[in-house]
Amino acid sequence: MADKFSVNYDHYETEAAQMAYVFNRTSGDAKSHIRSRYNSNEVDEFKAVHEMVKVLRTAFVNPYKTRDKRDEYKRLYMGGLTFNAFYTKFLQLARDGKIHKSDFRKDLIAKITNPLKELLMPAESMFPGYRELAVHLQGLDQRLRAHQADKNRYKASFLTRAAAVAKPSSPPVLLTSRPTTTTTLAPTPAVHINVPFNKGASFSLQLRCYNCGGQGHIQSHCRQPQRQRGPAPRPSNVRVIKEIIEDSGNDSA
Repeated sequence: MADKFSVNYDHYETEAAQMAYVFNRTSGDAKSHIRSRYNSNEVDEFKAVHEMVKVLRTAFVNPYKTRDKRDEYKRLYMGGLTFNAFYTKFLQLARDGKIHKSDFRKDLIAKITNPLKELLMPAESMFPGYRELAVHLQGLDQRLRAHQADKNRYKASFLTRAAAVAKPSSPPVLLTSRPTTTTTLAPTPAVHINVPFNKGASFSLQLRCYNCGGQGHIQSHCRQPQRQRGPAPRPSNVRVIKEIIEDSGNDSA
């Protein structure tokens, strides 16, 4: 406001003109604060424009602004901000909080991220001033973010390839159990052997015992002590029965 009156002095030559300009440029609550003392017959009527500005500053300017900005400056940390955005906020709070410039360099280092501190450490002594240090930190931050972007792209590409390999080429075939069928075999018919013989003829079946070697009985009916079975093949009762049948047929003839 003061700058406007200085530059445009020829337009606002008198105190009354300057007061009228301030009153007409305000609105709402601001105008309510100065209306009662502007162009009135009250004792405390405004006599100069600086009185109007003082009332407005008291009503709307935070008297603890410097203290609040100093506290905000102490809490400031770079975090996920780019260095440019962080540095702009850093200078703004330092100015509003009236931080001495001799503290800028150490505070700047303390408030950047740990990865940026590690990159700065080998060359920290090469930048005694905070402005030169800020330029160097800006370059380090750009390189660090480019490296992280490449790393993220590689990770995304790797996960995409891994997912493509793990994905089946065709939908899985669901195996369903087939009903089991039971096949029932027909019973084998009994085989009857008709032995022809003459009526009244007497003969005995010439069965051979596997135990004693005698005829007329089998091993299970043998009265002799049971002997150990050797490896030699034993005569078949079927063969014996066939011989008997043949002999019976010859007798009939």
